[in-house]
Amino acid sequence: MAVLTVVAVILGGVFGWFMLRDDATPAVASGATSSAVSDGGVPGGETAPSAENSPQPGPATLPAGAQTCPATVASSSGLRGSAVGSTVTSCPFAEEVRLAYTRAGSDRNSRTVVASSPVTGKRYDMNCVSSAQLVTCTGGENAVVYLF
Repeated sequence: MAVLTVVAVILGGVFGWFMLRDDATPAVASGATSSAVSDGGVPGGETAPSAENSPQPGPATLPAGAQTCPATVASSSGLRGSAVGSTVTSCPFAEEVRLAYTRAGSDRNSRTVVASSPVTGKRYDMNCVSSAQLVTCTGGENAVVYLF
């Protein structure tokens, strides 16, 4: 009987050690408040989203009829590209609007920028309004530019 008691205590201790080790270590390391899943993952071996590995928003969805323009200059502002939203807007101008917007600040706040048109040679005021994924700029002579 004593041998069975010792074996039961040892097995209980080993089981408890595994349970505490798996649950406690990630919670302390990651600051998690729940230890329902011991490795920060979800059933099936996938990794649960966190601030470090959560998916980034996908590309902005452009309105119907908008045409994406090739980027002429890389920007560190997070605005990777531009698109034209009217037939009177050129891609070179859309890129000038993107560069003027990023020169005016690294945030994604709404603001008015002045951009030069390589096509007309004129400077135009563009009123840029920021939303969740797009910055929509309108102005000039019926120009529409989307920044994303």
